[in-house]
Amino acid sequence: MFWKALSDLGDPAIRKMLALSVVAAIVIFAALFGVTVWALSTAALTAMPWVDMTIDVLGGLAAVMVAWLLFPGTVSAFLSLFLDTVATAVERRDYPGLPPARQTPVLTAVLDGLRLLGLTVGLNLLVLPLYLVPVVNLAVFAVLNGYLLSREYFELAALRRMAKTEVAALRRTHRLRIWGTGMVLAGLLVIPGVNLLAPIIGVAVMVHMVQRLRPAA
Repeated sequence: MFWKALSDLGDPAIRKMLALSVVAAIVIFAALFGVTVWALSTAALTAMPWVDMTIDVLGGLAAVMVAWLLFPGTVSAFLSLFLDTVATAVERRDYPGLPPARQTPVLTAVLDGLRLLGLTVGLNLLVLPLYLVPVVNLAVFAVLNGYLLSREYFELAALRRMAKTEVAALRRTHRLRIWGTGMVLAGLLVIPGVNLLAPIIGVAVMVHMVQRLRPAA
């Protein structure tokens, strides 16, 4: 499915989304970095001045780390507003016999994006201490963000063709396979350069997965 998704990147509609993805990734990472620097420089994190001073000195490194951790879900939440275009292009290119899909209302897309953003930021901040533990941090990041991304992208692709109850049942039946795919996508989102393509690839992969897993009409 990943190879098939990569071949879809040549579609003109998807190339336009790639340009948006690059711009969004740069702006969002810069914003996350700026907010984190501001938060570290204005907040007294402990009651001990010397500890706060040390944190301020290391603030740049900490800001990069926090921004990098929050980047996958944040950029995905923003791009979820536009990724329906990618799903449409993939279906048109690889599954031309499909009937017209349901269109996601703009308000629904906005609310879904905000929900994903809130979950991603909240849960990643909750497990932030674990990110300081070598090896454990990689596992926690992959498992947590893999779950969030796989659910978001799978539902985005599946709800175009299926009712919510059917989507939930299909996701439960194949949850490990879907989750595993999400973990791969989470890994792609932390690789410089590749992370600019990851949201587009993620949606394309999930469109192909839905077509393979859903019962024949």
